Amino acid sequence: MRTILSQRLLRRPCAACRHGERLQPEEIARIGLDSRLELYRPTGCSECDFTGYSGRIGIHEALTVDDGIRAVLGGTASAIASAAVAGGTTFLYEQGRRLCMTGDTTVDEVVRVLGEAD
Repeated sequence: MRTILSQRLLRRPCAACRHGERLQPEEIARIGLDSRLELYRPTGCSECDFTGYSGRIGIHEALTVDDGIRAVLGGTASAIASAAVAGGTTFLYEQGRRLCMTGDTTVDEVVRVLGEAD
């Protein structure tokens, strides 16, 4: 085995009706972001059939099984995660956070697909 790949699709907020606002700190904390950020919230309009979302965007996590990963396989999850980060892996949750900050998805969508942050 050389690579382990995980992927998910997140819905994009509708460009016609999304609006930026400061969410409550406890809402933003659900994915571990700074509460001072202004993020988007879907509203719903005729262009998105009143769902607030239009289109999807993919997030991917690829773990290359190199010597560093092989050395910690069979160990703890945190040891494997540390080795993955050292090897350059970007986790799904980090990509979801970035997409929230750029307005390409919402906090609710990241939580729906990936769950609450630890």
